[in-house]
Amino acid sequence: MLPLEGRPESALFAKIARRCELCFRKAAVVVILLQRLAEVQIVSHSRFAAKTDFPAGLLDNDSKDCTQGAHDVVGIGYTLAMETRVELLELQTPKRAGELCRLIEKLHGEGCRVVVWVSDDGLRQVFDDFLWAFDDSTFIPHVLWTASMGDVEDPVVLVGEPANPNRGDELVVADEFPPEDWARSFAVVHDAIPPGEDGVERRAWWDRWMKSPQD
Repeated sequence: MLPLEGRPESALFAKIARRCELCFRKAAVVVILLQRLAEVQIVSHSRFAAKTDFPAGLLDNDSKDCTQGAHDVVGIGYTLAMETRVELLELQTPKRAGELCRLIEKLHGEGCRVVVWVSDDGLRQVFDDFLWAFDDSTFIPHVLWTASMGDVEDPVVLVGEPANPNRGDELVVADEFPPEDWARSFAVVHDAIPPGEDGVERRAWWDRWMKSPQD
């Protein structure tokens, strides 16, 4: 029997071995390059977060353009937002409920988590019922929240006390003005401005609120 090196197939084996070795080396180089690229991305990620004052976790949030995470909201507690934007909806009639429901429907459709402020217990129950029935062709999942429920995952919650149980980023004011510091913990605050003197007073309140210093 011919020794291995003397067989015809030995040259083929040697060629295959060399190619395998080259493949392994190339694979090792690729792994090293990927590791270095990941390190560069992490450094850039951290520098960008530091530059913009955003929490680093925000850059991993691919939820939606609702600015969720742009301020630190954890459970039913809250902290002040870096900057709160106020959006005022001009109404043609004093009736607010229908327009607010359509606004909440729009925000929910955009993927936002919404907290609805209704300080009066009776009105809160009425608004809850209206939110279920205002349009037969739509469905807005929501919950009438109480403190005993703790944190919830519902995209829309109705509250009568300053809490953020679903870690919402948008606040909709459905009746009286909300606590001022609590309202600043949201990225965006929405309110509906009725026509007439009531609307003038309501807009003036928000103008003062926006100009007041944030502690």
